[in-house]
Amino acid sequence: MPNFIDIFRRNGNISFVGMRNAALALLPTDRTSRNKLYQDLERGKGILDDEDHLNMYLHSFGKMHKAKLETTFSSIPDISGIFSEEVEIYDWGCGQGTASVCLLDFLHSKNISPNIKHFCLVEPSTAAVERATQVIESFSSEYSVKSITKDFDSLSPEDFKKSNIRKVHLFSNILDVEAFDLARFIHLFQQLFGSDNYFVCVGPYYSNNRRVDEFVAATSPDIMYATMNKERGTWQGDWTISMRIFFKHFGHIETVENIRKRIEDSHKKEQFFAGFVLDAVAEEYSKSDKADNAEGLYRSLSAFDVKSNIPLAYNSNTDSKLAVLANIISRGLPTKAPLLLENTFAELFHISTKPKEGAILDYKSNHKVLVQEIYEALHIIDPRFNVDFYNGDMLDSSFEKDFIEKYLEGSQSEYLIQVFEPQRNLSSIVDIPDRKFSKDQRVDFALEIPYGDARTGFILEMDGLRYHSNIFRRINDERRDRMALNGGWDTYRIEQLKNMAFMQNWENDAASVDYLKIIKANYNKTLSGNWLNTLQIVLAPMAIARVERMLVEAMMSGALSLNSDVWNIAIVERDVPCSALAIKDLSEKYKYVCELAGSSDKLPEIKLQIISTEEFKQSPLHLGNRVVTQMPEGHFDLCLDISMLLRDNIDALPLNVDADTVYLIRSSHYKKRERTICAADNIQYPPLVTKDGTGSYVNIKKREDVITYFLRDIFRKPSFRPGQLPILSHALADKTTIGLLPTGGGKSLTYQLSCILQPGVSIIVDPLVSLMVDQVRGLREARIDACECVNSGMDAKEKAKKLNLLQNGSVLFMFLSPERFMMENFRSSLLTMTEKNHVYFSYGIIDEVHCVSEWGHDFRTSYLHLGRNMINFMKTKSGRPLSIIGLTATASFDVLADVERELTLGGNLTIDSETIVRPESDSRPELTYRIIEVFSNFDELREPNEQFLLKAKSDWELKDVVATAKKNKMYELLHEIPSDIVQVNQHETEKSRVAHIEDFSADDFYSTDSEQHYNNAGIIFCPHAHGTFGVEDNVWGTRTGISTELQEHEQDLSMGTFVGGDKPSGDMKSFNENDQNLMVATKAFGMGIDKPNIRYTIHINHPSSIESYVQEAGRGGRDKKHAISYVLYDPTEFIEFTIDKINDIRYLMGEEDPTWLEWYVNKFVLADDIPALCKYNNCTKEQTDKILDIIRKQGFLENIDKDINLWFHNNSFRGLYKEKVILDELTNRIINAKPTLLTEIQAKLRDEAGNEDVCLKIDTKKNAVKIISEEDNNRQYGYIFLDTLHPTYKFLGFDNTLCSYISDCLIQILQSYEDYSAKALMRPLEGEDNITEGIYKAMEHADEDGNASVVVSWENNVQQDPEGFEASIKNEILAIAGEQGWQNINEDRYGKLNLKKIGDLNELIAKIARCSGDTRWLRNHANESIYKRLRMAFCKKRDKDDTDKAIYRMCCIGLVDDVTIDYRSQTYELKIHKRTDEEFKQYMLDFFCKYYSLEQAQKKVDEIDRQPGRNYLDRCLGYLTAFVYEYLEKKRYRAIEDMCIACEDSIIERQANGNDEWLKEFIHLYFNSKYARTGYEVNGKPYSLKDDTDIEGKDGFDVVKKYIEIIDPVNDNSGSEVDNVKHLYGATLLCLRAHPDNAALQLLLAYCITFLGAGNNQKLKNNAYNNYIEGFMTLYNRDNKQVWSDIDTFTSYLKTKVRKEDKFIKQNLVDDGKKTITLFVHEDKLNEITKKYLKLLYQNGIRY
Repeated sequence: MPNFIDIFRRNGNISFVGMRNAALALLPTDRTSRNKLYQDLERGKGILDDEDHLNMYLHSFGKMHKAKLETTFSSIPDISGIFSEEVEIYDWGCGQGTASVCLLDFLHSKNISPNIKHFCLVEPSTAAVERATQVIESFSSEYSVKSITKDFDSLSPEDFKKSNIRKVHLFSNILDVEAFDLARFIHLFQQLFGSDNYFVCVGPYYSNNRRVDEFVAATSPDIMYATMNKERGTWQGDWTISMRIFFKHFGHIETVENIRKRIEDSHKKEQFFAGFVLDAVAEEYSKSDKADNAEGLYRSLSAFDVKSNIPLAYNSNTDSKLAVLANIISRGLPTKAPLLLENTFAELFHISTKPKEGAILDYKSNHKVLVQEIYEALHIIDPRFNVDFYNGDMLDSSFEKDFIEKYLEGSQSEYLIQVFEPQRNLSSIVDIPDRKFSKDQRVDFALEIPYGDARTGFILEMDGLRYHSNIFRRINDERRDRMALNGGWDTYRIEQLKNMAFMQNWENDAASVDYLKIIKANYNKTLSGNWLNTLQIVLAPMAIARVERMLVEAMMSGALSLNSDVWNIAIVERDVPCSALAIKDLSEKYKYVCELAGSSDKLPEIKLQIISTEEFKQSPLHLGNRVVTQMPEGHFDLCLDISMLLRDNIDALPLNVDADTVYLIRSSHYKKRERTICAADNIQYPPLVTKDGTGSYVNIKKREDVITYFLRDIFRKPSFRPGQLPILSHALADKTTIGLLPTGGGKSLTYQLSCILQPGVSIIVDPLVSLMVDQVRGLREARIDACECVNSGMDAKEKAKKLNLLQNGSVLFMFLSPERFMMENFRSSLLTMTEKNHVYFSYGIIDEVHCVSEWGHDFRTSYLHLGRNMINFMKTKSGRPLSIIGLTATASFDVLADVERELTLGGNLTIDSETIVRPESDSRPELTYRIIEVFSNFDELREPNEQFLLKAKSDWELKDVVATAKKNKMYELLHEIPSDIVQVNQHETEKSRVAHIEDFSADDFYSTDSEQHYNNAGIIFCPHAHGTFGVEDNVWGTRTGISTELQEHEQDLSMGTFVGGDKPSGDMKSFNENDQNLMVATKAFGMGIDKPNIRYTIHINHPSSIESYVQEAGRGGRDKKHAISYVLYDPTEFIEFTIDKINDIRYLMGEEDPTWLEWYVNKFVLADDIPALCKYNNCTKEQTDKILDIIRKQGFLENIDKDINLWFHNNSFRGLYKEKVILDELTNRIINAKPTLLTEIQAKLRDEAGNEDVCLKIDTKKNAVKIISEEDNNRQYGYIFLDTLHPTYKFLGFDNTLCSYISDCLIQILQSYEDYSAKALMRPLEGEDNITEGIYKAMEHADEDGNASVVVSWENNVQQDPEGFEASIKNEILAIAGEQGWQNINEDRYGKLNLKKIGDLNELIAKIARCSGDTRWLRNHANESIYKRLRMAFCKKRDKDDTDKAIYRMCCIGLVDDVTIDYRSQTYELKIHKRTDEEFKQYMLDFFCKYYSLEQAQKKVDEIDRQPGRNYLDRCLGYLTAFVYEYLEKKRYRAIEDMCIACEDSIIERQANGNDEWLKEFIHLYFNSKYARTGYEVNGKPYSLKDDTDIEGKDGFDVVKKYIEIIDPVNDNSGSEVDNVKHLYGATLLCLRAHPDNAALQLLLAYCITFLGAGNNQKLKNNAYNNYIEGFMTLYNRDNKQVWSDIDTFTSYLKTKVRKEDKFIKQNLVDDGKKTITLFVHEDKLNEITKKYLKLLYQNGIRY
């Protein structure tokens, strides 16, 4: 086999590219082997010790390293001059010589012939250094290569040969490694390399990794040529770069200790962040026209520079409690002042009014301080500063000193002495190297203006180089291109110091003249009177925050030891008083955090010495402490010298103090870095609550008081709401928690406070962008700005910027979508956070956690992998598995249990029996739930002569009638709502009285206030985004949306729309800010939107579950005042007499065959008109009743409301057979779609433009690309001719600016490719094949650890080739028509087949019957053998939803270990694990144990062996998929049924009782039934229906008896008999969702309905009857003897409870129940015989 060097040399391409190509040629071709090699590399940091790993390294990281090295070598000034003399190259940690090879390539590209004496390669890997040597020698035989195979710490002077030759030291991807001693390493250099040394250092950038800067500090360069740090998204794609290029001539040898001290000294200056603002101050300026600039000034003042005599800001083993305190102090820049400060300033300066007891803790302004005064105070300058104390050490020349001392001092511009920053690094202003600057240098003076977000300023250069125009142009160009900002830096050069005319002109012409004017005016003020008070009110809280932050820093670093008895602290206050309050507040905070953590730690006694100034020594803020103006004698543990008015590097004020540690604290000239969160081990806080004997949570009063301190101080809430503390208690114990709180119950606060009280970063997963935006807004309103969100609506640069903040640990909260966890680059960045940046996680939060259950199985399966992904990639400091907090407002017991199951997929999530926390606090007294019955008028559709028939050609005509009726009812409601609220307000119950609306006026309900804002608002929920029942018109404009009709009908309403969460509309902002009073939205608007004044919601259609209804209705009444939630419900049922239904009815009627039904094929009949139809055809009453009974039992009746929900349901569950076909494809032979270059470019465009709607289509005839809307293909963003890359905008469907921006983005992307012709764009991506070996075949090639990989496209080729798919279906139709003698389709005569609108095989067969005019297609719909091939062909189409479901099934059984997603190629990569049958069996057992007891789960696993399949895996997948349909699909269907029943029952109850209490009670019991609680006991015995049916799997009649007997108050006296039955009813409904075929539950439901009464609710009656029959038939099939005794027992129960008016139940269950069961038993036997007979007829070719 050829080796690497032979291939490299034989190919003749002696370069790095040739080197990489040779490596690629030797790599294994299968993905599994490559993945194994990649994993071995440990993401690029492992030692390369063999050929395979060396090759894989070049494949994986070679391009990145080459790009970094080329950028670096391009930055070396006068590189030709350097290499014109004799040079030695030292390649440190050379690996396989990448840096040296790229250097040779670069020199060759520049036509430089280097005079290289020899290369010295230092590398611990023998294999790597051997390859490096051979490659370098291949460039030239004249090159001498010496290698040293050692790690750096093992090197000694004897390993090297001294010389005076110039040396170039290459450090490529090595200086971020922390494993070697820098001081000893540089000491070695000083011993060996006395000549000229050029250092070229490049590697990845890690924000918190200081090694590169420590290396520079240790070396102490003579000249710094280049300094560059670029994060992801700011250099080349996701790559980062950190570069340093410098020159050093080592003139002497230092001791290792001296070098180490220099490294240590480099850490003695640092920037910190903290700031407090008082409510009254914020209130004043936030409403003024100066608000934005004031915020900018506050942000600027929140950054402060600290110099010390000890190293700063790096503590690897921080005390967790101190880290929490540091984060609390720095959570906002600035954040809300602590209550201690608010109270103190309110008392001492009377600036605010304290809040009333129990109210939100906002301190309202008394308007003692004016906006202008506040604004001026933020422009800091000290009028007392004397130039004699100017820090002259910062000035480089006498010219600069003269400028300060002679030119500015005493002039009108003297104030600028404090404003100009001396000797600022040029690299902090522009990137160095720059095309105009060959080295990093310092500008003489710089001034940065702290207004807004743009960095603007001025540079003064004293007799310096003429580079002012360069800087001006460079900064402005960069800012305008990258940030679309007009700000920049102006540069002025002063050659002679003549007079002040120049300076005065400059001040007047300056772009930020207002800033300078205010600074100048402040300089001329005296510190006295009102101005002195203003400075204290505005600036003292900022100074207090600084002191608190630095005291915490002193404790973290050990400068203040917690083991001491006393702390002697001196604080020199150069201006505003701060120390007394800071120590008092911090002491209080520390006390409470220790108490909360259950720690006995406490602060030592603090002896504080305050050194103030004459102006401030009498301030009341000293709190009575002794104050002096001169530093007293004595020793101090710590001295803080703090000034708010002075900036860093300006003063050299005397500080004569004897202190172990000194912190010199000054305001910053500019922001040098981002704030960093302090991370430490999570604290396991002791419990805040206990449980009583009934399982209810009881607050521990003392603990509640402690945590309430933080609630009040941070969030300004007076107390916790019911249910919050139990969730907090479990979460703060650092345990995974799934918590339920009602809508408006404050669930967000539970995770927010938990995160703040733990030392680390938290990621919050939200399902919708609108929720992310709303959560970030809420946190920032609380002045917690350490939060960000990343979503698909952002462009690539904005996403990168936000994700960099996360990676660098600059945020406490990051909001993301679940899909991001499936991206490989994001996972890598999370691991980098901990490995390199030393940032750790506190929690993974899943907001709206019910989405894991409800959406995970529908259309976002990323939710189903979320628990595992969080655990695997979010690392904690302690190494313990991450704790996950899941929160929801509307999850029942059943949904919460499902969530718990899904989050534990993979088995590495730790949960306990208390994981699910659901306090009984769902009471929403302010909410009224009301179902409005809508009566649709179908008269216009009736046949004139046969009124019982509807002349509708499709159900759309029926939908239009229902839609019209509902819209009319909606218009009526909108006028009735004000008076409805008046009624609710007047007729309050004892519970609802708390929601009373004072001074409510129905007349003004829709009016605006004096500020043109609406005080009341509403939401109309639509089931669809577009169309008749949609928010907006459909894309073709043929069907009008609800909002369009509302705008025409109700013009007085100010209305917005919302159709999805990906891009929050401008309407959402207007609605939230009360500029609109009505939002028409999809249910996506029903989660997390926290708008207080929503007085009503209207559901156009009932939601798909009670959970969804409560979630959406819960948007109302968030201010705890009355609100009404309406549901428009149309109960009308109808049947379409398709031929298959007619066949079934005729068959089931037996001898009374209604042949006349054939006359009504495809006719629509309302359910109420079926008796008239039967009568018209001479049926007897008995025959009519039987036909009706068959129609109901067979499920032939439809309902428009229900059908809308079933459309979504059927799209989620596409059929068991279909899923098995997809699984067969993935395991056998994957037919992947071919990802093309266009696919990749489209993904790049979406990322770059931040627009997920853009879609690219090729026009091959014109060699052009069309940019269209994915949502509406008729709308266009632009059209680009590929020959010229010229855009045209003739048929735009969007704003011109947006279209131009997107087109420009696409042109830039296309220009990055060599060939972007239409033909090239349609080529498959390199190495991609559409036919891929299936998973079973891939497992045969698994590596030694059993791992394999398979790539699966989102869609298969069948899905992406609609023409080919249609042709295959038509071929099968033709074949069947020929075989059976039926008519083939005739699209010209009967219309198009249109496969796009067909969802399943039954719909397809019905459409074929229509398109062929032959009913025989439908008559034989049940004959599977006829349609076998057609069914297979139809089910082969695989879209992304199909793929997602199949992958999840394979994850459940342990076949797929991990999944990553690639949006550019639109593929998944599956990490497969080969296991034995026994191992898979264990996975299946673990899976079923999440649903059943061990015994029941084992039974399920045993059944797998009896399933069909090629192997055990096949059988597992088949059985699991069947289980999903048996369990989950039925459960979802049952949820729709439950909602329908609730609607109908509620209507009946409201008619009977005249109020809405029944539905509210029903919902309460649905969520909180005591018999549904896990572990519920009565008198010490278990009575949990959930445990019995879910865990134990019980379904016998003994369960029925157990619960019917326990509801007697004699047995369960926790409630009356009626209350107990209602609890049992709620528990039964919930458990039936999980186990729809459980006989015990079915019979209990029949009993509950009988007890509580069915009234006029036919649906409820049928429900009782059907469950009675199904329950006893199941028991009969299990034991055909015992069942008759059980029926007698059950009948005796019913007899005593049935109501007189319930004649249906009395007759059909009590009187005739046993007889009916007997008939069904005989009918089943007859049916069995008949089916065998019919099957025989079919087999013999006889058609019925």
